Amino acid sequence: MMRYLSFFLFFTLLNCTTLKKDIAKKTILFKVERTQCLGKCPAYKLVIFNDGTVSYNGLKNVNRLGKENHTLNSEEFISIKNQLKKLPFSSYLLIYGNHIRDLAKRKFIYKGKEIKMNNGMGPKSLVDFLNQLEKSFSIL
Repeated sequence: MMRYLSFFLFFTLLNCTTLKKDIAKKTILFKVERTQCLGKCPAYKLVIFNDGTVSYNGLKNVNRLGKENHTLNSEEFISIKNQLKKLPFSSYLLIYGNHIRDLAKRKFIYKGKEIKMNNGMGPKSLVDFLNQLEKSFSIL
């Protein structure tokens, strides 16, 4: 009986450790979102995780509608992380442009900081990065 209990405890602890590692791998590197408007604004959500996994959901007026998941190859993932490091993220404001209900909005979340960009406004370096992402993932 004691032997079975020992094996059970060992495998339970092993599984908990593995589960914690899997959760750590799934921490979010960054999120990008374009919200819907009453017109033809592209709307999607893109999440890239620290393990290189990508979760995409094309909502409206994008090339690819629906949910997709895939994993970046190491070169793609390293390139994206290097581009992020070059952004002067700490100097960005939290909100750019005025919130107007029917105009395009983007949200970018990185390291716990959410940047809201309304009406196409935003820091050029971040807008260029997001435009390149949309091009790379064939979103627009």
